[in-house]
Amino acid sequence: PIFTFSDDQRLGVGLDSPLVTLHVSGNSGILVEGTFDSSKELVVTGNGSRMMFFPGKAVLRAGRVSGTQWNNDKLGDYSVAFGKNTIASGNYSFVGGGADNEASGEYAVVLGGLNNKAKGAFSVAGGRNTVAAHDGVFVWGDATPSTNPFTSQRPNQFLVRAFGGMGINTADTAGSTLVIQREADGNILDLRNNEDKRMFVVHSSGKVGIGAQAFGSAALSVSGNVGIGTNSP
Repeated sequence: PIFTFSDDQRLGVGLDSPLVTLHVSGNSGILVEGTFDSSKELVVTGNGSRMMFFPGKAVLRAGRVSGTQWNNDKLGDYSVAFGKNTIASGNYSFVGGGADNEASGEYAVVLGGLNNKAKGAFSVAGGRNTVAAHDGVFVWGDATPSTNPFTSQRPNQFLVRAFGGMGINTADTAGSTLVIQREADGNILDLRNNEDKRMFVVHSSGKVGIGAQAFGSAALSVSGNVGIGTNSP
């Protein structure tokens, strides 16, 4: 059958016994289309659980809101938001889920979590209680409860709050804020100046170089003067 209407107000497309209010069965998929015109206003407002695509602003929403989070004035053009009480008011913004998250900057992204805000353009926030307040920042917060949000301080920062420690190539971070491990031969850490010269290097063998462009046989290789108790060696 093409259409089936059941006694309990269910509509089936391509099947005899629809299980939900609208039940579609077929291999060609579902297409919803329209004309983009940001001057058009979405007439659906207020609280509720719903999924909606509005061609006028090319926006997609799915989840539940308890207020005006998905009203027309909070829909950024080409934006997407999932979850509970989420807002994607920036043009091209995205909220991947969670609750009480907001992406108000253009091209801003909230990955998910709880109570995160991506305010800057091209900013990313996620985890718990974070604010990407500036353009081009990445802010991630762990699950630790905090009354003060973990907030960026200037543009183009990369910020991580991880009270359990941060590991690169290892998950064993007990007692450390940052643990970096390299099992293959090479440098674990390589700090260079604006002339691309190595200023401080830590090798996977345990050797350390200060100002040295290559390691010798010593555990510590130093190039240049070293002052202990003086700044004029």
